[in-house]
Amino acid sequence: MWTSKDARENFEKIEALQLQHESEGRSYTEVEIFAEVLGMKAGYVRGLGHSVQSVGSSSSASSIDLSRRLEEARLEIKEMRARQMEYEALLVKRSEIEQMMREHQQMIEEQQQMIDEELMQMMEEKHQKKDKEQQKIMQEQQQNLVE
Repeated sequence: MWTSKDARENFEKIEALQLQHESEGRSYTEVEIFAEVLGMKAGYVRGLGHSVQSVGSSSSASSIDLSRRLEEARLEIKEMRARQMEYEALLVKRSEIEQMMREHQQMIEEQQQMIDEELMQMMEEKHQKKDKEQQKIMQEQQQNLVE
């Protein structure tokens, strides 16, 4: 399959280096990886031809700056995700509290209704008792008049 043992070894080195960079969370370009594995010659990177210029010192400085900015962006994204998770947890907690408040409100209303019904029953019983007492008094008065 491979044209040479070197080609296969270089391919394996490239893949290993890409995996290493990804596992470390470092950014990389194909040019940087080819240059590291295959080496550079004046004016081009081996394996990529004359159209690709090697990574020079000014590119390295901007690459370092970009890497730093990328790391800052990753950190900011991580912090934002943490805040998002906290926010979502607070929303869940708020929803639970609102549900609990609705349940308590319903319990209070049911208890108030029971109290109102008991009070109405007591008032009705008191009214009936008073009516009976008045009827008894009236009957006694009528009997006294008849005698």
